[in-house]
Amino acid sequence: MRRGVHWIGGLFIAVIVASAVYDILQAYRATATAIERELSALARVIGEQTARSFQAVDVQLRHLEQQYREGPLRSLVPDKLRAYLRAQAAGLVQADGLLLVDADGRIRASSYLSEAQEAGVNVSDSQLFKSLSARRGLGLFIDSARQSKADAQWMFPTGRRLETPGGEFAGVAAARSRIDYFQKFYSDLRLDEGTTVALMNHDGTLLVRHPALEQALGKRIPMSDGIAAAVSAGRPALTRTVSPLDGVDRFVAAQPVSDYGLTVFVTREAALALAPWRDISYKAALRMLAVSALAAFLLWLLGRQLARLQETRVSLQASRERFAAAVAGSDDGIWEFDFRTGRSFNSRRAQELVGMPPGPEDRPLDEWLALLPTYLHPDDVPRRREALEAHLAGNTPIYEVDVRHRQPDGSYRWMRIRGLCTRNAKGEPLRMAGSISDIDAYKKAEARRLQLEGQLLQAKKLEAIGTLAGGIAHDFNNILSAILGYGEMAQKGAKEGTALRRHLDAVVSAGLRAKSLVERILAFSRSGVGERAPVNVQAVVAEALDLAAASLPVHVRLERGLQAEGAAVMGDPTQIHQVVMNLCANAAQAMSSAGTLTVSLDVLDMPRSVVATSALAGGRYVRLSVRDTGGGIADEVRERIFDPFFTTKGVGVGTGLGLSMVHGIVTDLGGGIDVASRTGEGTTFTVYLPCSSAAVVAAGVEEGLPTGAGETVLLVDDEEPLVRLGEEMIAALGYEPVGFTSSAAALAEFRAAPGRFNAVLSDESMPEMTGTELAREVRRIRPEIPIVLMSGFVSQALSARARELGIAEVLSKPLVSRDIARGLASALRRGA
Repeated sequence: MRRGVHWIGGLFIAVIVASAVYDILQAYRATATAIERELSALARVIGEQTARSFQAVDVQLRHLEQQYREGPLRSLVPDKLRAYLRAQAAGLVQADGLLLVDADGRIRASSYLSEAQEAGVNVSDSQLFKSLSARRGLGLFIDSARQSKADAQWMFPTGRRLETPGGEFAGVAAARSRIDYFQKFYSDLRLDEGTTVALMNHDGTLLVRHPALEQALGKRIPMSDGIAAAVSAGRPALTRTVSPLDGVDRFVAAQPVSDYGLTVFVTREAALALAPWRDISYKAALRMLAVSALAAFLLWLLGRQLARLQETRVSLQASRERFAAAVAGSDDGIWEFDFRTGRSFNSRRAQELVGMPPGPEDRPLDEWLALLPTYLHPDDVPRRREALEAHLAGNTPIYEVDVRHRQPDGSYRWMRIRGLCTRNAKGEPLRMAGSISDIDAYKKAEARRLQLEGQLLQAKKLEAIGTLAGGIAHDFNNILSAILGYGEMAQKGAKEGTALRRHLDAVVSAGLRAKSLVERILAFSRSGVGERAPVNVQAVVAEALDLAAASLPVHVRLERGLQAEGAAVMGDPTQIHQVVMNLCANAAQAMSSAGTLTVSLDVLDMPRSVVATSALAGGRYVRLSVRDTGGGIADEVRERIFDPFFTTKGVGVGTGLGLSMVHGIVTDLGGGIDVASRTGEGTTFTVYLPCSSAAVVAAGVEEGLPTGAGETVLLVDDEEPLVRLGEEMIAALGYEPVGFTSSAAALAEFRAAPGRFNAVLSDESMPEMTGTELAREVRRIRPEIPIVLMSGFVSQALSARARELGIAEVLSKPLVSRDIARGLASALRRGA
């Protein structure tokens, strides 16, 4: 009843307001129509009078044109011609002078200039002269308003084309039309306040304005699209717009002046023109407000009386509305169980979240509890039931459980269900209410975060192990240098076939195996730095597969899918070859019974970054996939497969460095490895290597062992046995060695006689001064001397420092004669 009263009262007030608004709008339309009608009539009258004014000037100019074409004016001498023009201009009040201009733009005679003034004037560059000389049949041409240079008076030239009897251009007959004449004419009209009259030329420039606005005369005035279209079409126009001259909102009437390309604009300020309408509207609005206020007050009294009668009902209704608003505004679903009545309430959002089709919000509780499990993931049904029973039994403070609900598309989404039970004095459940929240994005993000944390920990662990391995390899290389160096020298002095030669061969062979092991450790620690060049990956992989196929067990079948023809990677072909061979060997060993080894190679464009063993930015990659059908890798083993010396194979089957070396090489090349494995279904190793756009360079032919020609080499190493060994090896290669165990002493000797030495061979890691520091000091003394650096731990940083210092070669310990020979020869060749 109260709502009906409010509706009727509101409708009554709306009728009052609508009636007042309608009256105000009607009054505005009538006022605007009257203003437009008045301005239109005024513009028409002014346009007609303006046309007559220009007719008077045009008649005079036509007369001059005719007299000139027929001949009388052409034969007059200048003095008589000036007198004639003054006589013709005497009765022409619209212009203050006439003049004749010849075909070159010079003034022949005028009614208002002296002979001296005429001689110094040429009007050939004026728009009037240019237009009339260029075209025939223009008729009366009216130029833009301007200020006369002779007397500073505002005027606008008006002229006609003069022609010879043969129709050739002979000059211009012109009149200096007076702007003050038209301003006086417009002022005599006694226009209402806020009314302006403007005369505009065919090109949109302002000729005359009343009230006067000299700074705008002769300037192009922008017009609205509607006015511009009407003026171009030569028809009257009415509009309301903001004036571009003074920025005032105005009513505008435009009236074309026929035959002359002119337009008269009559405007009136909207604020002044609508003042009477505003007074009427103000009074009508006051009446409307008064009546509406009275009606509203009466409705308020009536509503207050009804509210007192229905206070209890209104309070309950407000409570329900607040609850409904909260349910509608929340993204969570709301549910309630009433154990006393056996009813349940489930909002539409709650039904949507659990995957049910929309249905009634109020249902029997038994019906809801029977429907709910059909939309739950089968694995989550017992957990939800146990959580609900535990809370109803009073064993948990709140009811909270995360479960998966099947959606209409068949997928499952994680939901979090929370609730709280209210009980009577005996602890028996009375009601239970709570919410359902969609936490699927949170669950997926949490799983992703845990995965990334695991990958980060794995990467840090591998990095730490790699650093440790690199440090061990550095010290071990110094020991191997002595073993291999002296072994090689002793080997050369032993006769073939003797027991001593066999023993020395075994020593050198063992040393070389140790060197290979150290190189694999350095590859794992990412410190093996070789020459990088574009490598044709498919060619290297195909060659490696040919070798691997020959060593595969008979029960293992090899399948190839190489589709990366022409793809290149910046790296070392030997390293890529090792990656393929190690992955294939691991895959073959994983298949104890018959199986299939599948190797595929292609080029992949990754639009966004991914995380493998390393974080890979988006871009173009060469993807190498090695898949076996073996028993797979257990989850607890997968985290350690790249650890050095970790293996699940039996004793003597493997060293545990294969995958460690693969990881080191791939990471050093800027790539990453992804491992996918399920127990009993096999394993897939996917290697991503950054694709290079450089062209593949063919490998060169290996040269013979170079020797020296008596050049003096400064040898520096902090270990005396290595210095002695180095001196013997360098001397055997044809050089003159000078060895030092102190970098400071070597530098002092070099300072004393810098021209004595032809090259420098220095170790990097020394206590007093490192090899790169020694190279920097040597370069300051003699910038062009070739320098070769050697180290048991060649890192990317060391190679970069060497390049900056101009060091010719960086050799990796342990060194053999071949390494020293090639390094010195290359350095000396570059120096030469």
